[in-house]
Amino acid sequence: MASTGAKHRLPLTAVVLAGGRSLRMGVDKTQLDIGGRTLVARAVSAVAAVASEVIVVTNRSEKLCRAQFPASAEIMTDDVAYQGPLGGLATALKAARYPWVLAVAADMPWISADAVRLLWERRPGADVVIPVGEKGAEPLLALYRTATVGPVSAAVLASGRRRFSAMFPDLRVCEVPEADLRQVDPQLATLVNINTRDDYERAVELARATGHERCRSAAATRAPAGCVRPASIRHSSL
Repeated sequence: MASTGAKHRLPLTAVVLAGGRSLRMGVDKTQLDIGGRTLVARAVSAVAAVASEVIVVTNRSEKLCRAQFPASAEIMTDDVAYQGPLGGLATALKAARYPWVLAVAADMPWISADAVRLLWERRPGADVVIPVGEKGAEPLLALYRTATVGPVSAAVLASGRRRFSAMFPDLRVCEVPEADLRQVDPQLATLVNINTRDDYERAVELARATGHERCRSAAATRAPAGCVRPASIRHSSL
């Protein structure tokens, strides 16, 4: 019999991208501790609560402690090392058992299940469901349709490009405005990621202030939204 947790998980594959070189940090940031858990363990635990399958993609599998992940999580190595997050996504898309993939970064300590469910609700008619805010699109908290994004991501990488934004002209992209995301995550803690030492120190302080847990956010009524033209996506650095 399925567990209560399994009944509430979405039929999607969550991909935790943990293959970066952490050049700005100077250390493997996925192993940094926040609130008694490593960054990558926090990300995996968060998505495991909402996704039916979890894949961790890395170039350094020897650095990951298998015991810190749920037993069902799978660890994979990039097909081609150091092709950036898009390379990790392309690797996982080939292995995913579900029609949709949620891509997240391993340095996101406070991923909200409510935020993921909001993206899930917006997927009809789209190939990509992606939050968009003042800084542009957030491709590392986004949903990707396996059947369509798989071949497009492979073609983009084969052309020598590694930015997520290079895929969007060939896909149906549904934007989720930051204002909608705030309805389920008022502080946008879900979008926090750790790139620098200052980012890490702020995250540690926030964890201490909130009892080593993510910022709480109350779910609210979701505003309706439809798919938009790919040209309206504001390209991020990814």
